Amino acid sequence: MKKCLDIMLFAFCGLLFVPCLVYAQSEGAIRGVVTAKADGSLLPNADIQVESPVLAGALRTTAGEDGHFSFQRLIPGAYTLTARHAGFEEQRLEFMLKPREVQSINVQLPLERIVQSTEVTAQGDMLGGTYAPNSTTLQTQTVADLPVDQRNNLPDMIAISAPGMIRSHDDFVHVRG
Repeated sequence: MKKCLDIMLFAFCGLLFVPCLVYAQSEGAIRGVVTAKADGSLLPNADIQVESPVLAGALRTTAGEDGHFSFQRLIPGAYTLTARHAGFEEQRLEFMLKPREVQSINVQLPLERIVQSTEVTAQGDMLGGTYAPNSTTLQTQTVADLPVDQRNNLPDMIAISAPGMIRSHDDFVHVRG
């Protein structure tokens, strides 16, 4: 009876252990390098993330000083690799990992675009009367006070708002006199 119980226990443990061996034989890996797209230089310390429906959560690593990274013991399936580095645009790559496959990936990051904006909030200085004593400056409020049909056409707006101006047949505004 003891021998029979030992055999059953051994068989049960074997059934639990065999899928682990089969699973381990189907694992794959990802190895790669992160470079700058502009000149091909290696990018150290890039943040690398791998996501897949077959994973419980995202896997993360940091590329080494030589720009290389790796993920070991991955389950076969569809993966998305995301690479980030300061001063560069994020890059996403999608690929399939087959059983026992070692994927070599070269991630090229393009330089980050420069985004710049300027907001001016100060009121502009009025032109002094010494330079143009008979000049007219159109202010925002002056334009806003015009009827809508006179605000649609710049030559009409200037001819109506500035004294001494006339609109000619060729859509130009001329100074009278």
